[in-house]
Amino acid sequence: MSETYNVYCDESCHLENDQQPVMLLGAAWCPREEVARLSREVQDMKARHRAAGELKWSKVSMARLDFYLELVDWFLAEAPLHFRGLVVLHKDRLNHSVFNEGSHDDFYYKILSLCKGLQSLAAGIRREVGLVFS
Repeated sequence: MSETYNVYCDESCHLENDQQPVMLLGAAWCPREEVARLSREVQDMKARHRAAGELKWSKVSMARLDFYLELVDWFLAEAPLHFRGLVVLHKDRLNHSVFNEGSHDDFYYKILSLCKGLQSLAAGIRREVGLVFS
């Protein structure tokens, strides 16, 4: 088993005044030795479905539904791929003055640091983690 993993993090609706009630943070990771194969498979899937550019859930439509269903099925079937997500409900109710030195940005960076905490999810399995933030 690989001792080096790549971790890919992304967030959505993280801005304080974006009029969205929730914030999401997700992280997907896999052994570094699997990255090239998995990337090729995603590129092949995108080519078959004529899907260009970044994969975004906001682009899901009836016209792209088959592509996204295949992508999700593929992801769930790939044992080397792992995912964790965090949903912050009612982000407008967060008490930044008590918990975040008065700063929504400090809260955001604390949440991002949780992604770095993925290193402890499989303690003893790996020694190195490469992080990629979108």
